[in-house]
Amino acid sequence: MLGGALAAGLGLGSFAALVMVLWISSPYPDSGPGGALHVAAALWLLAHGAELVRTDTLSGVPAPVGVTPLLLLLLPVWLVHRAARDAVDGGGDGSGDLDGGGEDREVALVGAGVAWVGVVAGYL
Repeated sequence: MLGGALAAGLGLGSFAALVMVLWISSPYPDSGPGGALHVAAALWLLAHGAELVRTDTLSGVPAPVGVTPLLLLLLPVWLVHRAARDAVDGGGDGSGDLDGGGEDREVALVGAGVAWVGVVAGYL
């Protein structure tokens, strides 16, 4: 579960870092850091399929974002896949040597189903 929560935090943090860099490099930032973090959270929710409604339009009528960029979905999927893989593999370096004794043995700490449920529950 900790891996899933960490994956969710890393996803939100990466969107926040990207938006903050863009906000800092903007020649005319309209809102403060709170507005930039609000945009980062909205992008993170948009990546998960939540509906995003723009309230500041030229006509004054709120407009939903019609097309969700599918590339935004890539980061959360990759983070959850990596967390589940690490839960099944035991978080080793991939060499199979978990205890440092020089023996190359593969030990699965939990089953794939248990790892999936734990990571998804932690992510949610």
